[in-house]
Amino acid sequence: MKEDLHRTLARAICEGSNPDKIAGIVYRHEPSRERLHKLMLHKLSQDCTRVCSDRFSSELQKKSTNDLQDIDWDKIIHEWKTASKLLYEVLEAIASKVKLETKKQHNASSSRHDSAIVVAGSVLLYHRNPKMCRIQMANGLILDQGGATDEVCISIDLMDKLLVHCIYCLKYS
Repeated sequence: MKEDLHRTLARAICEGSNPDKIAGIVYRHEPSRERLHKLMLHKLSQDCTRVCSDRFSSELQKKSTNDLQDIDWDKIIHEWKTASKLLYEVLEAIASKVKLETKKQHNASSSRHDSAIVVAGSVLLYHRNPKMCRIQMANGLILDQGGATDEVCISIDLMDKLLVHCIYCLKYS
């Protein structure tokens, strides 16, 4: 099997096959696929560590009153596209209903789509660094200023236990 992979791969390279075909050959080989997954996850972890670092000055670390009132999804998306393209692409693949091949041709309204990506990513990054809590703080302010009842607060306690933090980062900021 290994020699078949090497032979097929060498033939594809020598024939000048496109990178998608070569990647497909490697990816269909189970041991190579597992290794590629591990490499991708390692790269994703490194990117997330960098984005969550205090030196990075992420949009999600901004907590002033003005910053909480004016969350610009596009700035956060742009930050992730430049600082951790892999993080953005993974979240986009999970959130998107459009196949990746047709993604470039799809120009529907992306505001709802982008906000879903930012909220999901911010919850996950918050677990790496509690300072990445801008979205959670904004949610907490909305609930507080909106007059959330005790029943809502009990639901938030339950959500908190399920690792979806909304309001508790207000205590730690």
